[in-house]
Amino acid sequence: FSVLVFSCTRTLIEPDLYWHLQMGIDICKTGAIVTPNTFTFFTSNQPVLSPNWLADLIYGFTYMHFGYPVLVILKAVLVGLMLVIVYKVISHWEFDSFGKSLLLLAVAFFASPATNCIRPHVFSDLFMAILFVLFRIAKNNRKVLWCLPIMFLAWEDLHAGFIIGLITVFVWTVAESYTYLRNRKSEGEGSNRFPYFYWLIWGLCCSATFFTPFGFTYPLFVLMAATHHYPGISEWLPIELVSLLGGLWAAMLVVTIFCLFKSKKPKDVSLTVVWLMFAIAPLIALRHLQFLGIATALLVGEHLASTWHQLRSASRVADRKWALPDALFLIISVGLAGWLIFTAVAQIWTIRRYVPGEPIPERSMAILQRIKAHGNMIVNHDWGAYSRWHLQPAVKISYDPRYFAYTEAEHVANDSFTSGVGPWDTLLEKFPIDIVLVSPATPAYNLMKLKQGWELVYEDDISALFFPTGSSQGKEVKQLLKSLPGGAQNPDLTTPLL
Repeated sequence: FSVLVFSCTRTLIEPDLYWHLQMGIDICKTGAIVTPNTFTFFTSNQPVLSPNWLADLIYGFTYMHFGYPVLVILKAVLVGLMLVIVYKVISHWEFDSFGKSLLLLAVAFFASPATNCIRPHVFSDLFMAILFVLFRIAKNNRKVLWCLPIMFLAWEDLHAGFIIGLITVFVWTVAESYTYLRNRKSEGEGSNRFPYFYWLIWGLCCSATFFTPFGFTYPLFVLMAATHHYPGISEWLPIELVSLLGGLWAAMLVVTIFCLFKSKKPKDVSLTVVWLMFAIAPLIALRHLQFLGIATALLVGEHLASTWHQLRSASRVADRKWALPDALFLIISVGLAGWLIFTAVAQIWTIRRYVPGEPIPERSMAILQRIKAHGNMIVNHDWGAYSRWHLQPAVKISYDPRYFAYTEAEHVANDSFTSGVGPWDTLLEKFPIDIVLVSPATPAYNLMKLKQGWELVYEDDISALFFPTGSSQGKEVKQLLKSLPGGAQNPDLTTPLL
């Protein structure tokens, strides 16, 4: 229990959080779900919309009125609800306390990429758990499936993961139809398992996703965004088999398949097929790994319980001479649990960075904040939301990867600048640029050092700041660096983590 509480409150700040919070705050301030583009200097006049607008609104409102700790508590409650649902289901099977604990820890571990951050993905984890439970209940009471269209009405506005939910309902419906046809053939025309009701529910679920503030094209927009290839984002790439996560994924598959063959329980074709879909989904994109533990527990968990019971019964012996003394075991357990609970509570107020692939330019951001920077700024791909959060509205940025309204030419211009390929300085020639914030690890850094009319004013291991030669802001940065303890080479800088 203490480990699960720890996993619920463990929260790491990742770049997308800045987008979600800013979107939620903008919606709260303007009262409009679709807001104008006020953060990028591109001529694209497309409005700003978020597929997760309701989750953004919840997060933004919570942060505005209650602060970061309550935001963490909200996330922990959502994760906790998902784990409670899993616990309630698996407690009806042949697991002992140890077996249930191991399975719950596995669920929490595989969901951790989504639940360790304050992301709309948490809502998809919760809804996916509810969806699997409804599948199980529908075996004896099909009327509960009427809840699905209502659930998708909320899901579509909370997270784009509703697309995965629709695919899951479709796969389950196909498997149920197959089961019906197989039973009808063996039992004759008298079979009462009529499959068209399931197709009606799936159709209503699809229809529910069109009732959105963004219009009838919204589901297609989300589907296109979800199926787009993002080579620079690790969670959209297939899982690496030769890695720790790849090994754990393979271990989960091997153990589950073994239990399916070993179990004496009757196999449900529909639930097994849906589990198989989530088992192979990480081969398409790593982000699907978050659902594997939930699917394993709720779809085929009774087979794990049956095999667990068989193996535990066969290995149980009366001789306890090698067992840890009860008093010592109790002291160690209570001590570890107390430490974890204390750490879990402390995590609510502790802001920790999560660096998925590129560090955050905190020192450069602190400099720009202190000089009250303004104007147009070219920024690295992953730093868009972070820069927008700290410098808006005085600074307009070149690129935020979560903003879907850029034209193809604008995408190419940004990519060319960072990679230094082709006409890399299109942005510099086309727009009045006041600041360039780049990573020293990119070709843009070396090209900017050679670019006439520009000078490198500050750099560290993570980022570098370029200003037009003789610009007033560049002079302010130089003066600021000279006045700070440590001098220009090692200035003493701090910036708010949020």
